[in-house]
Amino acid sequence: MLRHRFTPLIAALLVAGVSFMLFTLAFLPSYDALTRQNLIWSNHHYYQLNQRIACILMQTSDHQICSATYEQNLALLRDTFKNLNSEFPQVKEVETYGDARLSSIIGNLQQAIQTTPPSIPLLEKAYRESMQLSMQSRDLIQDNRLNVLYTLRTQQFWLRILVSITFGLLAAMMTRIWVNYHEEKNKVEAQKQLQMELNAITSHELRKPLQQLVLATNLLSRDSLTADQRRTLLERLVNSTQELTVLTDLSRLEDVYVNLELKWERIDIREMVREFAQEEPRVQCILPLTPVMLDVDVVRIKQVIRNLVENALKYAPSHTNVDIGVYAMGKEVTISVRDYGPGIPEEEQRKVMEPFYRLKRNNGKKGWGLGLAVVKRFVEAHGGHLRISTPDGGGTQVDVVLPRLQRAGHQTRDLPGHNSHEPLSS
Repeated sequence: MLRHRFTPLIAALLVAGVSFMLFTLAFLPSYDALTRQNLIWSNHHYYQLNQRIACILMQTSDHQICSATYEQNLALLRDTFKNLNSEFPQVKEVETYGDARLSSIIGNLQQAIQTTPPSIPLLEKAYRESMQLSMQSRDLIQDNRLNVLYTLRTQQFWLRILVSITFGLLAAMMTRIWVNYHEEKNKVEAQKQLQMELNAITSHELRKPLQQLVLATNLLSRDSLTADQRRTLLERLVNSTQELTVLTDLSRLEDVYVNLELKWERIDIREMVREFAQEEPRVQCILPLTPVMLDVDVVRIKQVIRNLVENALKYAPSHTNVDIGVYAMGKEVTISVRDYGPGIPEEEQRKVMEPFYRLKRNNGKKGWGLGLAVVKRFVEAHGGHLRISTPDGGGTQVDVVLPRLQRAGHQTRDLPGHNSHEPLSS
């Protein structure tokens, strides 16, 4: 779990490390270009050589032109001959920029100063060639500067691309970390919400079987009951106990209300509806004459009908009846529960099937707002669906539409919200 949680962070650190390496590699050419030896030197010595030759040439023609004496200039030239490598750096690169050669200049000068006075034609030839060599050195320096400028601009371009890519990757990683954090947070909150809803639903569903159990126990204590009455009360005790056995298995709350494990039985649904009519005088049955066989989980469908009947009795006026009808149409069977109360506004008919939702106009009735949410879950687990409408004449009609016959046996149906730990809402 921790490994998956920190994976985006590790990836972000790796991206940062790789980006640093790329930046370093990107700057190496610029650093190398700026620190190469051919960028540190200047063409001062080439220019100075040209000036010394010019002084000797002028002094040979007119001794009054140059301030330096003839002997001093000759001595400087001889020193230049001795230190060619140190005096003229990058000479090979300079000579590639034209026809002037340092060796040719030195040769002409050496021949010129061997005679007294020096040979003016040789000095003029050396002067012209030294001037050209000085211009070649200037061109080399200019090209080096242009190369450095081009290198820097190229590095600037790639630097912008690398920065954009790096920040994009880092932004994507940080976004993923943020999304993962909120997903984990929402998952924890959803699990807490699910547990709260399961606890509330269990409390809601335990109430009716406990009431039946207490009522039947109190009635059995009477001596005036007949054998048939005692048998009926004992059957109610058994049924209520079976329901409580399922509902109070708190270690399996999620299986009870979310991932329902249905125990299929084939029954005549009319018999179950008649039981509710016998328990409550206000409940009127509208049943077909022939059996209506359904494959259902008996405990769950009883909870469905009980919740619908309780809601109808709670919100309908006490002097009105509640009608339960069973209608078989093709491959579907509809169990309809209708009351003659104030009805449910159309804009709230879907919302009332959500957990904890209560009508804005509930007339002060107490409750959790869970009855229809449980009904919807159980009906969907059977492959059916729920309809709420306002029929002519007012009131509310809730239709439970179920498949007529399903494969009997053990079957599990996953309801929405189980795998993703979503709250119990539609």
